[in-house]
Amino acid sequence: MSLAAASPAPGTASASAFVGASLPRTLRGAARTDPLGPTGTRHTLRLDLDETMTALQVELRLNRPTTLPGTAPATDLPGAVVTIALERDTLVYRFTAPADLPLPPGSYTVSVTGALPPPPPAPPETWTASAFALPTTRALAARGTF
Repeated sequence: MSLAAASPAPGTASASAFVGASLPRTLRGAARTDPLGPTGTRHTLRLDLDETMTALQVELRLNRPTTLPGTAPATDLPGAVVTIALERDTLVYRFTAPADLPLPPGSYTVSVTGALPPPPPAPPETWTASAFALPTTRALAARGTF
């Protein structure tokens, strides 16, 4: 089984191969947080996929705002299902593409629009992405921070 993973870097991450030096860099992302007026933010993650995969899951772990108005997750992943969970003071957004719909190479975006996070000190906000090429054993992973 081949597995690629990324080292976190503020705002960006790229995949590097653990097994087999000739494996291409196939999953990488660029994250940003933008203010929306005096009380809002938008977290955006752009993923670049360099080969066809059959499954993809993206997770954003964002600090829970002091006040919790509605949030609006969005994505251009075809057929993706979005789930939201609260784990202590962290909002967890999972974007899951259907396993029976191949994802061609290209760029995909996930975002969450919401309220400002609590003031510092707050834990870092992070993202992870996992992709699989079924029925092979090809698996990729990338992660980073906002």
